[in-house]
Amino acid sequence: YTPQEDWDYIANLVETRLGDLQSYTLKNWQIQKGVKMRDLSGTFVVLIYNTEYEYGSGQEKITLMKGFWDRDFQIIGHYFDSPMFS
Repeated sequence: YTPQEDWDYIANLVETRLGDLQSYTLKNWQIQKGVKMRDLSGTFVVLIYNTEYEYGSGQEKITLMKGFWDRDFQIIGHYFDSPMFS
């Protein structure tokens, strides 16, 4: 769902500002099964991580989806927030 160019842009931006990832901790998660919407239906999982980088910290939210007939989950959203980007 997210083009490779977008992932590369985000990864480059984070690495340029914050350096290499040092550690991460799962802060929270949520699961919703049997969601029925027009375009996206199935099971949704949201994972929220606190992340530590060489030059600062951040919080990342990753949204996964598995359609009713799909075998695997897919990443459909990635949100990154850090005081270094304010």
